[in-house]
Amino acid sequence: MVLLFFGSLNNIMFNAKKIKQELIQWIKNWFEQNGPHSPAIIGISGGKDSAIVAALCVEALGKGRVIGISLPQDCHEGESTEDPDVQKLVKHLGISCFTYDIGGICGSILGNIGETFYKVANSQTVENIPPRVRMTYLYALASMCDGRVANCSNLSEDVVGYTTKWGSNTGDFAPIADLTVTEIKLIGKELRLPRKIVEKIPHDGLQSLSDEERLGITYKEIDKWCRHLCNDEKIDKKIVELKKKNAHKFKSIPRYNFS
Repeated sequence: MVLLFFGSLNNIMFNAKKIKQELIQWIKNWFEQNGPHSPAIIGISGGKDSAIVAALCVEALGKGRVIGISLPQDCHEGESTEDPDVQKLVKHLGISCFTYDIGGICGSILGNIGETFYKVANSQTVENIPPRVRMTYLYALASMCDGRVANCSNLSEDVVGYTTKWGSNTGDFAPIADLTVTEIKLIGKELRLPRKIVEKIPHDGLQSLSDEERLGITYKEIDKWCRHLCNDEKIDKKIVELKKKNAHKFKSIPRYNFS
């Protein structure tokens, strides 16, 4: 059993074994109410979050009801589209996985926009298109098999808004959205996932920089803040600013109420 102590013994204790079982039961209950015979559709990236969500779904639903979708977008002609870490995870879990290279589609969208507006797309445009294209694929495939799309976001990412609106922050169910990166890693170890995948440096695959390098803050620092254990004013200020700046990503669409 893996136990995690934040700070002193008087602080929060995280029982990974217990939480793992609660997550599995939560997924079972959710599918009983929202798709008793539906498969879980999971965008497999090769990173820890999607790996852990996939493993939890296998435990809850059985490997026959878990479908992985790999959606690379940076493959060059003649190169394999198969990510070694994706292959390793799929083999480890024994699930089906389908691969679709979205590089051409993303390039076409950018090209069409550029021709229309006669401008070069900015970095935000370039970075947001792939997650939204991926989600389009996931929901298209889900509609073909009455599947339910998993959201693989975690609390550490969400609290600072490190997600794409209508892209990676979308889904039908979100098993790990209330867990920090530190906690998720412990769940991954309890699930006996390959260490390389669980400890993989978070990287969105859109730039050469890691997530932490782009954020200018570490996930350990964010995790402490999430659990009210941050004593650094600079870190607190930075996280609060990021949280405020990206709050719109998690709000329902404002609507005029006719009465």
